[in-house]
Amino acid sequence: MDEKELAKSKEEDIKAQKEKEKEQKKRQKEEQKNANKIVISPFKSLLLAALMFTIIGFLVFYFGSEFDIVESSYRAFLVFTTIYVGIGMIVLIFFYSLYRIKVNESKKEEDRNSSQNFDYEEDEMDRIMNESSIDKE
Repeated sequence: MDEKELAKSKEEDIKAQKEKEKEQKKRQKEEQKNANKIVISPFKSLLLAALMFTIIGFLVFYFGSEFDIVESSYRAFLVFTTIYVGIGMIVLIFFYSLYRIKVNESKKEEDRNSSQNFDYEEDEMDRIMNESSIDKE
């Protein structure tokens, strides 16, 4: 009986562990999707804004300035390229600077934690030494 119950409990443990792993993978996928949305959304918005300004620019160039369609298309392309690349570089620089700030903060936090742990270990050693010297007296 004990062997059967032991085998059954091991199977249940394995099943429970597999379910936990599935849930963890599912959560990781959801977190990855959210992270991708956060990263992609500014560039998607930038693309849409650049396209909107390109269309408006094309209409202004074609109807307002009375350029031919090739010249208007060329100028609209320049507007799109300027907006998308220019603002895109600004967004990339902004995100990179945020990244660097977070990395520096995490390094400082690690340094603080490691020094606090070291101080705690020194205090603990001093306390042990004091207790041992008191016990000897």
